[in-house]
Amino acid sequence: MKQRTVIRSTRDQIVDVLRNDIFSGRLGAGERMSEAVLAERFGVSRGPVREVLSQLSSEGLVIAKPNCGMTVAPPAPESLRDIVLPIRSTLELHALKLILPVLTDQDFKDWSDLLLRMEIACRGNNLMVFPELDLALHRSFVERANQPDLLAIWTATVTRMRAHFWETANTFARRGDMMPLHRHHVELIDAFKTRNLKTAEKALKAHIADN
Repeated sequence: MKQRTVIRSTRDQIVDVLRNDIFSGRLGAGERMSEAVLAERFGVSRGPVREVLSQLSSEGLVIAKPNCGMTVAPPAPESLRDIVLPIRSTLELHALKLILPVLTDQDFKDWSDLLLRMEIACRGNNLMVFPELDLALHRSFVERANQPDLLAIWTATVTRMRAHFWETANTFARRGDMMPLHRHHVELIDAFKTRNLKTAEKALKAHIADN
């Protein structure tokens, strides 16, 4: 079966790296996002970096502060979780309805690769890596729907929940056993493999509510 080839621009690749850095906590709230430092880090001019910061700002991940330039934005308060979570669920369920009839062997191979990386992170109790893999898996559902507006709304919603993703992983990491997080995602993909919409929807709803 022919594989899909996705060519991402340098700008998009930098956005992905910095989004993951913020999401995983490698870049903490309030940390300054210097154009010069970022340009040197990625080997590009300041122009693309400015575009990247504009994109991250639109997603609510960085903010402009007087006399400080761009800094990493704090996550949304936990009190908003009950409002944001149903929105996230609605968006991912909509994406699921669009993609389930057209999923290919390549989709499941890509997810299998991500699940393997999740397993390695969980076995190593790697709190820094797991949240970004969790984000990547769920983002892939929405990207697969090929609806830019849906992806933009989902991204803006989920990035504001990043503290919740990190805290979920941290809860299991403190216990010294993150493997249940891996199993939850395996069960989700297994539900998708049934190609049954009701089964897949039930699994996705439960997964979002429980994780």
